[in-house]
Amino acid sequence: MKRVEPILFVVTAVLLLVLTDRPLLSAIGVGFVPAILYSFFDECRTRIPIDKLIVAMAAVQWILGPFLAYSGYNDHYKYHMYVEESQYMLLAVPGVLAFWAGFWLLRHRNSDGVFRVSFPWVREIPPRYAYYLIITGVAASFLSSYVPGGLKFFFYLLGLLQYIGVLYLFFGHSKNKYLVLGMSVLAITLSSLKAAMFHDLFLWVVLLSMYLMYYFQITIRQKLVYFLAGASVIFLILVVKADYRQKIWAGAITGQEVSYFSTLVKTQISENKLFSKQNIEGIVVRLNQGWIISRIMEQVPANVRHADGETVWEAAKASLLPRFLNPGKVEAGGRENYTRFTLYVIHETSMGLSLLGEGYANFGIYGAWVFMLCVGLLFGYVFRKLLSLCTQYPSLVLWIPLIFMQVVKAETETLVVLNYLVKAIILTLVVFYGARNFLRWDI
Repeated sequence: MKRVEPILFVVTAVLLLVLTDRPLLSAIGVGFVPAILYSFFDECRTRIPIDKLIVAMAAVQWILGPFLAYSGYNDHYKYHMYVEESQYMLLAVPGVLAFWAGFWLLRHRNSDGVFRVSFPWVREIPPRYAYYLIITGVAASFLSSYVPGGLKFFFYLLGLLQYIGVLYLFFGHSKNKYLVLGMSVLAITLSSLKAAMFHDLFLWVVLLSMYLMYYFQITIRQKLVYFLAGASVIFLILVVKADYRQKIWAGAITGQEVSYFSTLVKTQISENKLFSKQNIEGIVVRLNQGWIISRIMEQVPANVRHADGETVWEAAKASLLPRFLNPGKVEAGGRENYTRFTLYVIHETSMGLSLLGEGYANFGIYGAWVFMLCVGLLFGYVFRKLLSLCTQYPSLVLWIPLIFMQVVKAETETLVVLNYLVKAIILTLVVFYGARNFLRWDI
């Protein structure tokens, strides 16, 4: 950490200890949140800090969200904390710090230099390659609705090539880079409005923002303004999402998605409801992944035995072996493990245990710390290896969003993360091999 981060950490932690009677671990955990967020934004000037983003999102959802819930901002009948704050933070805070330590121990010693050398090389790649990737991605996204279930995930991954193509175009010499960038953001925004699903929009905007901050070399003050603006937009979306989704899924406003969404936002503003207790609690519920983790802590081992590594082993097998070699392969999505360890049944949606929750469900508190360290080491190794390969294939720096897209999500469990990570790496290798050896693209 640089000089500002430890100051943020110490000041935040000490203020909480002095002004409140919260547990020491809560103060340490909440102090870590602004420190890791600042570190992430600061490093966007010299590299693409996907490692800091992953840890920051985990800290926000596993520490800050639960802290706010324990502070009285969440009285939901179901999505509340099920164990005492001191007990929960004993799992979460050391778990997040162990996760961060895994990345730090295997960090690339010259990552700034890798990006400094790679991006100038990317500028020399012909724009037509970027357009080919964009066209392939758009076509795959369109076809994904018509292919058999077993191919849907493959076509989903192929669909992400459109965003990698946009990055190739943006960092190249194309005169149309801003137009294509704007069109891609507009397209995913309209797609999200039509489906009333905003998760991919959030992820891609955050991932894209890392590259924009690096490209424009904006100052930390400008980053703060950008962060506040982005947080405000996300806040507005989350405030109206429930009402909006209800109408969309009922088919009541087909073709009028944008106008209806705008109406909901204007109503919230004009009636001074934006910062109502109901809205704030709704935001905390969506921010707080800890309620599921605390529910697992309440049920395991009191009513459900620890899995002793079973779900982790099954996830590893499922991610590494195709279904014809592993007929009993479990399905991704999280429902089975969620029901098993929380004793709650879900039907119309998917909820994951999270890596931290799954670590506890398998190994208990202390074992979960070790598990999170190992996961951090694994992700850190993948990131370091990727950067090492950039010396041979410089444009790999643009594939970081595709490879780590599901990894940055703090709510996903081991099966989803490993399955996505392995297949995204395979797709990247196949595209690079095919482009260089068959299409003769120098990417």
